[in-house]
Amino acid sequence: MTPQRQLILDAVCALGGHVTPEEVYTHVSAVTPTLNQATVYRTLHFLSEQGVIRRPEKNGGKLGNVGEQFAPDCMNLPKRP
Repeated sequence: MTPQRQLILDAVCALGGHVTPEEVYTHVSAVTPTLNQATVYRTLHFLSEQGVIRRPEKNGGKLGNVGEQFAPDCMNLPKRP
């Protein structure tokens, strides 16, 4: 996993519960100001497609909906080396 993806995943897990991409961006931009919102959105969608995080079905489950949320499945993640 790339360092940026790991940072975003760590933020989702640290924030806990259902988080919005905006909340994740605010969290990670404090650590890495050069990371942009588009990277956060793409990474959240990628992690969702890979089954690492869940995107609750809302508004037909379409990507890019306003108020879109993601939930971590942090307990089932492999331990990092």
